[in-house]
Amino acid sequence: MKIMSPFASTDEVQPLVEAGAGELYCGVVPGDWAEKFTYTGSVNLRHDRAANLSSFEELQASAKIALKCNVPVFAAFNAHFYSKHQIPLILEQVDKAISSGASGLIIADPALLRAAAGKFPEAKISLSTAQPCFNSHSIQFFKGLGAKRIVLPRHLSAAEAASLAKSACSHGIETEAFALNSICPFIDGLCTFQHMVEPSQSLEVQPLACRLNYHVSAIGAAPESEKQIACSHVKLWSNALSYDCGLCAIPLFLRSGVSSVKIAGRANPLEKKLQDISAVKRAISLAKKLSAADFVEEATALYFSLYRRSCQCINCYCPDAGKWSR
Repeated sequence: MKIMSPFASTDEVQPLVEAGAGELYCGVVPGDWAEKFTYTGSVNLRHDRAANLSSFEELQASAKIALKCNVPVFAAFNAHFYSKHQIPLILEQVDKAISSGASGLIIADPALLRAAAGKFPEAKISLSTAQPCFNSHSIQFFKGLGAKRIVLPRHLSAAEAASLAKSACSHGIETEAFALNSICPFIDGLCTFQHMVEPSQSLEVQPLACRLNYHVSAIGAAPESEKQIACSHVKLWSNALSYDCGLCAIPLFLRSGVSSVKIAGRANPLEKKLQDISAVKRAISLAKKLSAADFVEEATALYFSLYRRSCQCINCYCPDAGKWSR
């Protein structure tokens, strides 16, 4: 099982590979696209400058370094959808990404998936979590469109993710599961929140709409006590983005044939990315030799070493896999 790490500049590639990343992914928002559509209309789901490369020349230099170490680079074109006028422009960018050395693509829009698979059959195309795949029937459907890997939806329980991974393996499809950072409060592919909520284009990293401090009111016929719990749950998501973790699910991912575990956080500083790789690498190593109970104990300690705080259920990708299942 490989570790897929994000990167946002060429300078990060060599250190990430040396730390243990077996796969890398990035986004590219070239100047002409940003000028025409702005970062609000990013070609991928990150709308901040710090999360993206700014040119395909930068991608080419990055891929060259990675490929020397036999580490493939995936380029993200995973906006939920593109207009019919944008599809030809996006296909031109996909062509540039492949020509620049990208080995794989991360795509959400089914129309783009089908078009890219037809035009670039040699590329490994991953179905983004922004296009959620819920069951074996959808696996077969997206395989028919050209997907060779499924990024498992973030909101799945560990048991659900394992079941879907096994089903994907039986259909000859790889799977990828999130291990650290950026749990989404909602189902990615069904969320209409805009990631960028500030009008200023000068901000390097944009705040996320789903993580703002909301005043929440519940309506309906449910008992008042249930409404209060629901409101409290929504508010818990505020500012929780930096502490999300799925390390406890790694043993189950290993047994289920998951191909790669993914670290989110393209805009994170290099030091944080290196710490994340180290933690995931350690977790994979421990998962191969410890009992389930001992592993959860070690994973909890790894979490504390990363975040200097105890893990909480709200930050857990797979509560059914770790101490919260006890």
